[in-house]
Amino acid sequence: FHTDESSMSQPSLPPDEAVPTSARGPSALFDQPSADFVLRSSDGVDFRVHSQILAQASPFFATMLSLPQAAPQAPQDVAGEPQLQPKHEYKATVEPRADISEDSVTLDALLQLVYPVPKTAMDDPAQMLLLVKAAQKYDLALPLQILCQWLMAAVPHQPLLVWAAACRAGLEDIARHAATELSKRDALDLSSKPNAEAM
Repeated sequence: FHTDESSMSQPSLPPDEAVPTSARGPSALFDQPSADFVLRSSDGVDFRVHSQILAQASPFFATMLSLPQAAPQAPQDVAGEPQLQPKHEYKATVEPRADISEDSVTLDALLQLVYPVPKTAMDDPAQMLLLVKAAQKYDLALPLQILCQWLMAAVPHQPLLVWAAACRAGLEDIARHAATELSKRDALDLSSKPNAEAM
């Protein structure tokens, strides 16, 4: 899919890595005692998740979680002697972990789309672009489907920003739909111009 960019300038959608976010702790959903795996965001926030949910949602995570995990080591004191800890504290210490390149805000929003919980629709194409690219990277089919639906819903209100986000993410159908909406608006502006000049 190609769009003539000479007739359509890129809007000021920030670069993917420049979208402002701020580090925060995980939602309560990702801090449950029953979790058995940790995803650590790029800004150092730990999300305690359920490996079975990740494996079902993503072939990428299914493959990663099928690999042998290093044997957990009991925490030790300064002298090297094992320390006795409450069960829930020890479990949090020895859970296997994977470091993720997304920041905590993006990772929290992405995992909300993975888990079977009610979804809150987004309307910011820049935020959705970050999530779309993360969903593509980790092969998360359902979150990607949801995000595409939200992008399509945003076309009537923000066609230029949606078009730019869709082009960056390689979402050709959405980019084409947004471009069509822009063309309609351009035609409407041109048709109304003579009437405006006559006033």
